[in-house]
Amino acid sequence: MQVVNVAYNTGIALNATGSAVETGLAATITPKSNTSKIIILANQNIQVSGAGWGQIVLRKGTIASNTIMAIMSSPEGYTATTDESVNTIPMCYEDSPATTSATRYFCSMELLSGSAIYSQTSTSGASVSTMTLMEIAQ
Repeated sequence: MQVVNVAYNTGIALNATGSAVETGLAATITPKSNTSKIIILANQNIQVSGAGWGQIVLRKGTIASNTIMAIMSSPEGYTATTDESVNTIPMCYEDSPATTSATRYFCSMELLSGSAIYSQTSTSGASVSTMTLMEIAQ
């Protein structure tokens, strides 16, 4: 079994609706067999300012390739007041990449409404997001 584990704590901010940006949380694994399964475990920290909605997406490749693995929209990213708490979004997915080439997984975020969405940050300092990739040989 091959395991890749990453932690990321640099804050990223998005102040406009309608586009997705990477949160900074990303990991790459090179499967040893094209029949392997990849288990992706991600814990993405986000914060939405004010009464807003946010969306976190687990993806493969790049935003441009638009390969979506899982989506977590509100209520986790919703705050109906001016509370600036950090929400941890857990995601788990099993992928069958069918390749022995390096395969990149990452999280993106999108502000659906409100003034801003942040990853790995809060009004009280930085937070840490993590991702673990596990190759299961078939």
